[in-house]
Amino acid sequence: MKKKSYVKSLFFLVIGSLIVIGGSFRGYHYFHNSQALIRNSKLYLINGIFQTCPQKEAVSTAQLAEMLQLSLNLPTHLLDFDEKEAKKRLLNFPIFKTVEVSKKKPSHIFIDYTIRTPLMIVKDYHDALIDEEGVVFPYKPFFSEKLLPKCYIGLGQDQLGNEKKKLAIEVLKISQKYLKSLGFQIHLIDVSQAFLDSYSKKEIVLTINQSYQGVNFDYYLRLASIDLDKQFSNFLVLSKELQKQQKLWIKLNGQKPPKGKVIDLRLDGMALID
Repeated sequence: MKKKSYVKSLFFLVIGSLIVIGGSFRGYHYFHNSQALIRNSKLYLINGIFQTCPQKEAVSTAQLAEMLQLSLNLPTHLLDFDEKEAKKRLLNFPIFKTVEVSKKKPSHIFIDYTIRTPLMIVKDYHDALIDEEGVVFPYKPFFSEKLLPKCYIGLGQDQLGNEKKKLAIEVLKISQKYLKSLGFQIHLIDVSQAFLDSYSKKEIVLTINQSYQGVNFDYYLRLASIDLDKQFSNFLVLSKELQKQQKLWIKLNGQKPPKGKVIDLRLDGMALID
């Protein structure tokens, strides 16, 4: 009796295994055939890129296609498109801050991205910008003409490029905090000599401008890299006297713009005016 039961169990085990193997084979055969159909179908040739970005189409769809080497003339098959590789390729362009890439059957690519927000124009290079993280990225063809402050960092002069970039951004933020409400325009931040060994040559040069009754008054502030808040506070006190000088200049010279003034604020509690 036990022998018959054993044989019967073995029989059902074999039959069950054959059913599973047969089902797996049919599944593989179906998958293989469906992949072959997709591979040979023109419906799965990529013909559209859809993008989302907080800044409306900061990068054009044509530019995205070029970056990903996608073309309608030589279309890429959806099965050959690797989302991870596409994301990596886009992030190689420093303008992108974040990127997510996905594909949707039969023939579309979806790209969600954010771009870097420019703080200043970097004069060390041709057509370059810098953001708050200190990342330098190209100005053209992604941005239109903007009135941004300029900075000269002195990149390549030494091994202090990152420190200089951080300092330039710090100077911009602090100067905006103190000077914007008084109507001063920030034109150039030069930190190329901020870390020199010689104290007399070690300086940040901030070029600012203030317009009064249609006349532009330029000022060149020489700053130390430490106690910036204190130096700008001293300049605010001095700015009241500068306004008096502006009124007197216009009274005596009319609309003729004066020569720019150099104001050295590096010494504690002092302002040397040239």
